[in-house]
Amino acid sequence: MKNNQIGFKTSILSISILLTSANAIADSIPGLKQEFNTVSATQIERLVTIPSVTVLIFVLLSTKITQWFTERQVVATGMITIFVAGVISYLAPSFWILYLARLLLGMGVGLFNAFAYSMISEYFDGDERQRLLGYEWAITSLGNIVMFIITAGLVLIGWRAVNLYYLITVPILVIFLWGTRKMPNSL
Repeated sequence: MKNNQIGFKTSILSISILLTSANAIADSIPGLKQEFNTVSATQIERLVTIPSVTVLIFVLLSTKITQWFTERQVVATGMITIFVAGVISYLAPSFWILYLARLLLGMGVGLFNAFAYSMISEYFDGDERQRLLGYEWAITSLGNIVMFIITAGLVLIGWRAVNLYYLITVPILVIFLWGTRKMPNSL
């Protein structure tokens, strides 16, 4: 084991809660169709999947980006990007601003997606690594369940309220920054 600090483990595992956060808007499709009635149903439904495009691009770029920035900075930037995209989505005055915010959301997720796994492999070994990778998978699944429960309640307020889910990035960012403050090559 290279690192056994509980705060460090918690901080690395906490980012897994956000890995499936792009799906949060799925419950709000009916409200979006009503709000943007001049936009085709296909384009509105694409709001759920379009972040996958930028997730893929930024997963591929994230390792290159770490040539200039630390893993910690890239992960923190990804979480801040998710938060900003959520705020923009909440305030979006038009469908196309919302669409761009969804692309930005995918960028944020893509920036740290690969690190949710690689940081565990980099800083832990043996049984501890295997155990943490199992926890990571479980936390990702739990995060997905919690997201759908929270957004199911928020959609009752309105489609815009679903974007309040992205406020969850603030405590996760704080946990991550606190737990990784002594990380090698940190901020």
